[in-house]
Amino acid sequence: MCPSSTSSSSGPAVRRFVGRVALFLVPLAIAAAPFEIILWRSGECWPAPRAADASIKDSRALYMRRYLSQQFTLYKAEMIRRRSPDVVILGSSRVWQFRSFMFHPVEDRAYNAGGLTQSVRDLETYVDWTMRGKIPKPRVVILGVDPWWVKRAEGDTAVDRNREWDEGYRPVAHFDGIRAMILGGRIPWSLVFHRPRAGAGNFHPLGLAAVQDGVGFRNDGSCFCGEAILEEFKATRAFRDRLGVAGHIRAMTSQFTPTPGIDWSRVDRLAASLRRLRAAGVEVYVLLPTFSEEAATAFRNSSGLGTWWQEYVDAFPARMAQAGFPCLEALTPSTYGLDDTSMIDGYHPGELLVSYIVEDLVRRAPSGSLLRSLDVDHLRALRTRPGVTPLALSSGE
Repeated sequence: MCPSSTSSSSGPAVRRFVGRVALFLVPLAIAAAPFEIILWRSGECWPAPRAADASIKDSRALYMRRYLSQQFTLYKAEMIRRRSPDVVILGSSRVWQFRSFMFHPVEDRAYNAGGLTQSVRDLETYVDWTMRGKIPKPRVVILGVDPWWVKRAEGDTAVDRNREWDEGYRPVAHFDGIRAMILGGRIPWSLVFHRPRAGAGNFHPLGLAAVQDGVGFRNDGSCFCGEAILEEFKATRAFRDRLGVAGHIRAMTSQFTPTPGIDWSRVDRLAASLRRLRAAGVEVYVLLPTFSEEAATAFRNSSGLGTWWQEYVDAFPARMAQAGFPCLEALTPSTYGLDDTSMIDGYHPGELLVSYIVEDLVRRAPSGSLLRSLDVDHLRALRTRPGVTPLALSSGE
């Protein structure tokens, strides 16, 4: 058979196949349409650049995804590009309560990039981006180092999220998000017809975690833990380990699996990254973030984790000091005369405790540094403002 007869006979067959596929997909598209409207109107599926633009324009924006991957790295990197801050706080979610107003008079130039770096490898990527000009170079970096960053284990203990493709652009991520929404049984049908309304604290929510739970990133990068937690604390005035951190430590699960101790090669890589920043003219301050007294006691007394803890609180700071980066050890609330009621959970400190950490960092900063120029009296006055609790230094801000 000649080529022309083959092509002429296959044309109608291809068109019939395409028609059948289209007929099959039309009902699926109709069924998915309301869910896609919900994802878009809520901001859940917005790519990081669009979410960052909205957060920059609206000082009351509160952003966090619920069903699509949260991808903190992508969002925080976009915010840094737009804000070009002088002071950047790096680390995991355990530094999220550093607020810009704690850095007066440079509060407009301070940004909490917690979540951007969640491992030594993430820090190396951040430094590389800074050196190459992919994100603006700050004048000050405050880095919270978690014990699992330097834990001896197979491979890095956290995924390098800096290279993930934004799920806002991925159809399969939308499908997975819709599926998770349906299985979770919390479908905000009102968003099919209306945009999200302002939530508690008069925040303007973006992303379904912000819309449904009232939690998310403020304009300064800090995380609002939600009115429910604040109201519970006001009613009980009691500490509750909402994430069960002490339980994970005792069971040696989650980040607390057994290990012989610190991986010193990771410590050396950490110090090398900080040297690169310092050589570029950046002030560098290293922090060991806070655990609740309950969690720290469980960590210290664990048969499978005790050596790791002891090396983290003793040998690790000594090694970093030798490298030229002394660590501020804010390991438990008692460091500042506080108790576990100053903790949101087993390893996230509240804002009152963080204000003491900032004051401590300022006091330790060398003369002539940007950090040393901060107004400590203003910082102390924050603790006497109306509505202050150990978890929040202000209500609805």
